[in-house]
Amino acid sequence: MATLATTSFQSAAPPQAVLAAVHRVIAEQRYAPGPVSPDGSQVLFRTRKSVLSWELDVQVTVVPTPGGSQVDVALDTAPGRPKALLDGRKNRKSAQRIADEISAAIG
Repeated sequence: MATLATTSFQSAAPPQAVLAAVHRVIAEQRYAPGPVSPDGSQVLFRTRKSVLSWELDVQVTVVPTPGGSQVDVALDTAPGRPKALLDGRKNRKSAQRIADEISAAIG
């Protein structure tokens, strides 16, 4: 059962603005913050458990591009949580939802 889900999008905003938006999303959605890479380009966090989903471990990577930033979102079911047959599809939707939250927070 593949449960890792990824999605990407381009933003015209510089990496610093995108990373600030990621941190706003974490705070506003009350996600559990995790470690940040030394250069700040990679942010880890965990979503909250819901009625339909276990916690998800999320990794957001922001890479500078000539036109702004490339934003990569990868997530998977948190370790130690049971995996289900439909997790792959559900996680793809969750990855896109988080990418949309970040994109909206960028403005």
